[in-house]
Amino acid sequence: MSKKKKFSKIFDKFFEKIYRFCYLKTDSQETAKDLAQEVFLKYWEKIEEVENPQSFLYKVARDLVYDFYRKSKSRQILPLEEALISDCQNLEEKIIRDLEFERIKKAILLLKPEYQDVLIMHYVEGISLKEIAKILGKKEGTLRVLLFRALKALKEKLSQKNFSV
Repeated sequence: MSKKKKFSKIFDKFFEKIYRFCYLKTDSQETAKDLAQEVFLKYWEKIEEVENPQSFLYKVARDLVYDFYRKSKSRQILPLEEALISDCQNLEEKIIRDLEFERIKKAILLLKPEYQDVLIMHYVEGISLKEIAKILGKKEGTLRVLLFRALKALKEKLSQKNFSV
C-alpha cells in the first residue's frame, strides 16, 4: 500500500476521534482542529516507522495538548456537548442531562492530567485498557489501578456538597 493510501485510511478512521480528544482537553474547536492536524502531520512524517497508528496518534495528541497548556499556562472548562450529543424527547430531560454533563466535565478537568486522559480515552473514546496502556507506556495492570483511582477521584469530586457547575 502506498504512503498516501495508508495515510488516507488512517486519517479517515481516526481524525474525528483525535479531534474529539483534543477538543475535550482544550479551550476551543479551532485549537482542537489545529492540534489534530498537527498530530496527523507528525504521523505523515513518521508513517513508515509507526507500527500501531492508534497508539501513536493518541500519544502525540496527548503530548501536543500538554505542550499547548505549557505554552498558554491557561486552562478553561469547555462544554462536552459535541462529544456527548444524543436525542432527547423532552426539553427538561435535556437540560438536566446537559447540567450533569457540565458537572462531570468540570469534575474531570479538576483531576490530575493522567486521570483525565484515562477517563476520556476509555469512557468517551471507547479505547480498550490494553491499547491505552500502550499509548501511555504503562503496564495494563498499572492502568487498571490508574482507572480505578481516576474513577474514585471523580466520584469524590462529584460527591462534594459544594461542587456544582
